Amino acid sequence: MAYTDEALTDESGQDIAVRRLAYSRWQHANSASHVHGLIVMRRSAVEAVLKETTDLNNFADWLLTLLVAKRGGVLYLPIVGRHWRQHPQQSHRTGDPEAVRRIRHASNLWR
Repeated sequence: MAYTDEALTDESGQDIAVRRLAYSRWQHANSASHVHGLIVMRRSAVEAVLKETTDLNNFADWLLTLLVAKRGGVLYLPIVGRHWRQHPQQSHRTGDPEAVRRIRHASNLWR
């Protein structure tokens, strides 16, 4: 799995800040946004863990990245691969708290 930096933008698309985060297994387990930028994963790694994410709706990608990271290395590419704008309907504001609890519990089992 590889991920890039990301830039937060305002409503007109102008950059506000760039997030540059070295990979941290702890931060990944505790924050869905840690490797939320452009993420590239090997098909074989994704297929091996896909069944575990099918009922998590908008948090499936968080668990998927945790499971793929567990299977192998994580490569950080120090470029801005994603520009995003915060808005009221984002998953971290509207998502299922039970799904978040399940993901955090599952990630604690790997330590």
